[in-house]
Amino acid sequence: MEQKELVDFLTDEETGLFQSTYFHLRLDEEFKKSIRYGWSYALVLLEVNGVEALGEAQGAGALQALWVQLGNVILTNSRDCDTPARISSTRLAVLLPGTEVEGAKIMVQRVMSDVLDHASDGISLDAGVVESPQVGLEDVSEFLARAERGVETAKGQGANQLVVWNSPSV
Repeated sequence: MEQKELVDFLTDEETGLFQSTYFHLRLDEEFKKSIRYGWSYALVLLEVNGVEALGEAQGAGALQALWVQLGNVILTNSRDCDTPARISSTRLAVLLPGTEVEGAKIMVQRVMSDVLDHASDGISLDAGVVESPQVGLEDVSEFLARAERGVETAKGQGANQLVVWNSPSV
């Protein structure tokens, strides 16, 4: 497979970010390194709210512009070693190797600020952040679930919230 074909295969057309399958491979790899070597890395999940309403009110062109904008903002605020991805229709993720929670929060705040300064009315972002390694965290699915709980908690607190999930169990 040619390099361009590989990049096209791994990349989400709308955002320019990696696709979910590649993200999950990298998530598992980084989690194993974190546990084995004690290296810190953070996982950021971003839920994009208001997408359906935007599509209904302004059409497919507005949706396409939103996804391009989101992808560009995340790529601009990511390092070469990070793995930014679109993992579902409204959820984006970024793996941040060598990054602790404070660094992840700074990145999320930049992304939220950049997006919300230019987004259509009704668009909001909620974020969940989790860091590995953590005491009692030994499974990549639990690691991802903690970030998802962070997003859900953020959504429950209102628009444009960020929640760091550190709890060993819920």
